[in-house]
Amino acid sequence: MGLKEAFKSAAQAAFNAAGNIKSTIIYVSVGTGTYDTSTGAVTPVETSYTGISAILDDYSNREISLQPNFERAGNRAILPNDKKVFILYDDLTPTPKENDYVTIAGKDWTVIGAYIDPAQAMWQLQVRLP
Repeated sequence: MGLKEAFKSAAQAAFNAAGNIKSTIIYVSVGTGTYDTSTGAVTPVETSYTGISAILDDYSNREISLQPNFERAGNRAILPNDKKVFILYDDLTPTPKENDYVTIAGKDWTVIGAYIDPAQAMWQLQVRLP
């Protein structure tokens, strides 16, 4: 077993051990959509992925940044109400992207950023209520 497979196995074991701190979410991938010639509007196409196990977490005060220079450097500012969503890489079919959203306990959270660890074991999404 290579190092990448070992990390994936460890991530899976951690998720299995997480027990009741896991949540079941819906991930919605928002596509470009179709153009309606009669109205001139573009209707986005949404594809839902249900039954995805995720671990939700708050950002620490140390991680929260309200500094405009941070965002200008190409990073996303982390606001106080943002959340982290951890999803096993193999459990999420689409590649997460900005403006997709996740439904958690009936609330839709917009994906602000999506990050994958080097072993491609787990996604970390930064999400925000609209």
